[in-house]
Amino acid sequence: MKGIVFTGDSFTWGQGLYFYSNLDDIYYPNECEYIEDKLKISHILYKDNIRFSKLVVNHFNTFEYSKRTNGGSDDISFQFLKLCFDKEFYENNTHLNWLTHRISDKDCFDYNEIDYIIFQTSVTERNSFEFELNIKDIKLSHDERISIQENPEFVGPHFIPDNSLWPDDFWDKDTQTFRISVANPKPVIHKLFIEWLIQNNLTLDEWQDSFYKERTKLLKKELIKYEENGIKVRLLIWIDKNYDYMKDDVWFTDRIIKLDYKDGYNTIQKLMSENNEMMISTDDTFEPRIEDNHPSKRCHEVLAKSIIKKIENE
Repeated sequence: MKGIVFTGDSFTWGQGLYFYSNLDDIYYPNECEYIEDKLKISHILYKDNIRFSKLVVNHFNTFEYSKRTNGGSDDISFQFLKLCFDKEFYENNTHLNWLTHRISDKDCFDYNEIDYIIFQTSVTERNSFEFELNIKDIKLSHDERISIQENPEFVGPHFIPDNSLWPDDFWDKDTQTFRISVANPKPVIHKLFIEWLIQNNLTLDEWQDSFYKERTKLLKKELIKYEENGIKVRLLIWIDKNYDYMKDDVWFTDRIIKLDYKDGYNTIQKLMSENNEMMISTDDTFEPRIEDNHPSKRCHEVLAKSIIKKIENE
């Protein structure tokens, strides 16, 4: 078998697997806390060696290529895959180098060097949803306006050092209309998003249904590109709700990896919620318990076994 590219979020990266080592200086976090500076290279190498991607490629005696950084979203996974194969995209987006291990576009893969992409879906709401909003008549406190200015990379309007705005497509100075990301954790962004819902006569449930449908279509569109170039794409689904939007589409059901544990599971969420040994925070291996809700070592083994079974049965 040729190489396998893995992409996803902290589940694929292997957050928390270093807790299973006997290494010194392990930092035990608050709930789901991740502090990069607390990890040593030995911790990283240990978790890399026991996460599901490594177990899969060891079985097939091949190589893996995975996103270097922890966390992420489907949008970030799309960018990572482009960096893997698209030399022009790599050359023109050096600001994304933090996602990869490479230092040159010469390290991009040819499509014929990779047999599979294993794509682990993340939380849909982590992806950007850009919406236009006229804020001229919206009452924002001084602190809220400052909050927007302190987080321009998330908000949309790009502020330069003197706090004036870049004249770009995000911003219409006359109408004070701009596009912002609902994924921003700042309360003021949530306030603006709720205002947008009201202005557009939408409930949160209506928006979410529309957004999930849109994102499901986009996921399929993005991944088909790689299949058209000869790479097989297979999916690990984290969230139950994502599966609900995919289960009636044979394109997805043919590619979703069923999790081979007990009677079988369609999502990582259900696998972890119904089996204590599948989550670090409920794993009896640890006493006292570790407040980390990421997949356990045993869970990674199940994910690896499931991927191997899916590939071998094809």
